[in-house]
Amino acid sequence: MTTGLNICSEIGELRKVMLHRPGDELLNLSPDNIGRLLFDDIPFLETAQAEHDRFAQMLRDEGVEVLYLDQLVAEALAANPMARESFIRDYVAECGIDGPGVREAVRQRLEAIDDPLELVEKAITGVRADEVDLTSVKDASSWTPFPTCTSRAIPSRSLARV
Repeated sequence: MTTGLNICSEIGELRKVMLHRPGDELLNLSPDNIGRLLFDDIPFLETAQAEHDRFAQMLRDEGVEVLYLDQLVAEALAANPMARESFIRDYVAECGIDGPGVREAVRQRLEAIDDPLELVEKAITGVRADEVDLTSVKDASSWTPFPTCTSRAIPSRSLARV
């Protein structure tokens, strides 16, 4: 028996799949950022969710175990407080915010979220300027207020083979 991630065939039976159901991160898409996120157009959230739900159900109907990325990450964060700290630190460092004052405001916003699943969802969605107090932040003028640090990898990553 093998342990860990083990893919022996690209054409064998799919047993598990990790998905991300489209969420409010789609509301932060704009004509300025859809290209870097590998979208041709801004999708309608309700349509994207309905299509995803049908796809996930088709997989289940074929006996595939469907796992959700946000839930798995939330479980890991709940199990390990140090992982939570690392997650927030790494997110703030890599989400594309210029300026230490703005990064600190976003870090504080994320640390204020107690529920691990809500924290993961906020990281996926992105923190918007109207969600943080930037009144005393000197470098806030360099921060584009919409959308802010929408997570770049998640919207493009809808399926991973496990």
